[in-house]
Amino acid sequence: TLGKVAYEPYYLKINYFFIMGGIYMVLSTDNLCKIASSGGSIKIDASEKSADNLYKIAKALKKGAKLILTNASIKSTDNLCKIAAASPGNVIFEF
Repeated sequence: TLGKVAYEPYYLKINYFFIMGGIYMVLSTDNLCKIASSGGSIKIDASEKSADNLYKIAKALKKGAKLILTNASIKSTDNLCKIAAASPGNVIFEF
């Protein structure tokens, strides 16, 4: 049997919002870093986070995990290079 799982009701602070009938989650940068450092791959709209926060998420990526940034053209080339250098080969930009 699996051991008991501790219930932590505030482990992830999740906000919900509605757009065109859909429900979407908004996770903080810290929570996205936790997911990335646990090996989770993440797809984010680059316009929704600052370049510094995207860098932090990329830096937290565990080997084999990917960060996919949609709408990447909204960021400067210098910022995209900084984000890519945080985790070489693991960041994918969609323009």
